[in-house]
This record gives sequence, C-alpha cells and structure tokens, in this order.
Amino acid sequence: FPGFEGDWKVKKLGDICKMQAGKFVSASEILKEKNDTLYPCYGANGLRGFTNSYNYEGEYSLIGRQGALCGNVTRVYDKFYATEHAVVVTPKEEVHSSWLFYLLNYLNLNQYATGMAQPGLSVQNLLEVESTITDSIEEQEKIASVLLLIDNRIQTQKKIIEGLITQKNFIIKKLFKQNLSDLNTLLLSDFLKIPNKIKPSIIDKEKLLTVKLHLKGVHKNENSDSLSLGATNYFIRKKGQFIYGKQNLFNGAFAIIPDKYDGFLSSADVPTLDINEDIVNAKYLFYFFSRESFYKKLEDIASGSGSKRIHENTLLNLKITIPSLAIQNKVAIFLSKLDEKINLENELLNQYENQKKYLLQNIFV
Repeated sequence: FPGFEGDWKVKKLGDICKMQAGKFVSASEILKEKNDTLYPCYGANGLRGFTNSYNYEGEYSLIGRQGALCGNVTRVYDKFYATEHAVVVTPKEEVHSSWLFYLLNYLNLNQYATGMAQPGLSVQNLLEVESTITDSIEEQEKIASVLLLIDNRIQTQKKIIEGLITQKNFIIKKLFKQNLSDLNTLLLSDFLKIPNKIKPSIIDKEKLLTVKLHLKGVHKNENSDSLSLGATNYFIRKKGQFIYGKQNLFNGAFAIIPDKYDGFLSSADVPTLDINEDIVNAKYLFYFFSRESFYKKLEDIASGSGSKRIHENTLLNLKITIPSLAIQNKVAIFLSKLDEKINLENELLNQYENQKKYLLQNIFV
C-alpha cells in the first residue's frame, strides 16, 4: 500500500486469527420479531433471528459454514448469538479486525468447502488457508479505512434507493385510490388483444425472453445456452407489448417489452398482448398492475391443479377501472421520472460496488 515499507509474507489464517464454531440453539428459541431484550442470532447464511441470550460480545467476523451462502463473511458488533453453523473469527493482537474482515472477503472461502450432498467448511481447513499479508498494523488500518469509507457510501446509497422505492410505492397506492370523476370501468379486452402468433424461421437462442418475478422485468434468458428447445414453440414478440408469465403473473412476472427486445422470442407460457394506446397508456397499465394488492389477487382467476396458469382469454375478461387518457399520461410521466431516478441511483450503487471489488482484488496481493 503506498506510503508503507516492508514485504507482505505468506501466512496461514491460523497465524493471524483464532476461529471457533458457535453453539447449537434450537429453532424454537430463535424468534423472528426483534425487541430491546433480544439479541441477534447468526447462522450459516447470516442473521437468522433473535434470541434471549448471547454467547459473544464485541466486534467479530463470522463465516457461514454451510448452506447457500457457505463462506459468506459478516461483520457483527456488540452482543450476539452465533450458532454451530457460523465460525467466529477473532483477530490476534497484531491484526486489525476490520482489515481481517476484508481479507476474509477477498479470499472467497467457499472454494474451500468439502462434501458432495451439502458442502461445508471446517474450522481446521479454514485455519490452514494461506494468504499474503502485511505485518504492519498501521498499513492494515489504512487499508481498512479506505474500504470502510466505500462500504459506508454503499450503505448510504442503498438507503437512498430504499427511500425512493418506499416513496414510489406510497405514491402509487395513493394515486390509484383517488376517487376521480371521469373513471371508466372496462374489460381488459377493450384495449388489449391477442396478437397474431408468428413463428420465427430460425430459433435464435440469443433472442429468448424471460420475465422475472417481483417486478424485476423482462430480460434475455440467461440460461439459453443450456436450454433444450425440444418441441417448444416460440413466437416473435414486439416492443410495447404487455408480456407476462402464465404461471407467475400473480407473483409480479409481467412487463412492457422495451425497444431493445423488439423481435425477440418467447414461448406460449410467456405470452404477449397488444395495447391500444388510444385507450390506455402502456406505462400507466404497468403501474396499475404493479401494485402488490392487485397482482397477488390475480391468483384467484388462475386455473390448474398443479401449476396454476392464467391464460390470455381469462385475463382479458378481467374488469378494471381507469381514468381518462389525459390523467393516465400525467400519472405515467410522473412515475416514470421516479423510476429514472431509482435507476440512476442503482447505477451509482453498481459503480461503488465495482470500485470496492476492484480495490479488494488489488489491495491484497
């Protein structure tokens, strides 16, 4: 690190810290609701809930031993309970605790997991992991201070985004509850229709679409390379169409197809509908559907005993109440500006996270 002298030496984690697995606690003792008398309880995947007792106090790094986040490192403070599925890491006297936390993150500890059915990390194996480190506590502190600044900015950025999303959801809830004088009750079939089903001459795997749950939008299928097309029929989709997943419309799997996906393909299980924008603003329609209180109830019109589906004709028979097109346009413009702000802040968050990743890869050698 600039400004410091001395070589970095290869050492085992066991040379710079102590590690110990937490203690068993029964599931019935872990509470989901927090109050002032309870302590956070950490397991393999981070925070599990809260307990009446604690077994550690102070600042520590925790490593998840098993599960989906095996090797994940969490920093904890004050009093807490660590279960047997978390490894508690204590720095030795000559080691800065925050620097050690970032070193553990840099090492990608999940690569040392063993076992086939349920891979896991053992304390003994972790203590044997080697890394090049500096013995200078001053250099460690300097490195940690730089990374802490970025971490604090990342957390601030996340709070900004959460605040904007909360504001947006509150505004949507208020906007669609207003009693306007010019409301019209229409069937969706009054302004939506099933388009002609046109098959492509060749199915390009790079142009397959999927719609993600929880309003995460329409995206190019990330698993297209390993996808077996089989006898599945695919149809050409157009920009501006309403697209949804038959099995997950009521889980927020719907979107308006953006320009960049014009001419892409999806199966019959991910249909599209043409929108008559002389009657309804496409973005207004999306925001209308995007209320959880609305799309969750659509499960009531799904059919099927196993995997429930909402077919196009069933959806088109749904009645909704909407205001005039002029008001729709104003609502859509206002909410679109909020979305643009949220997207901008998300881009900034990605830049901070990439900067942190770059520094982690280059500060430790």
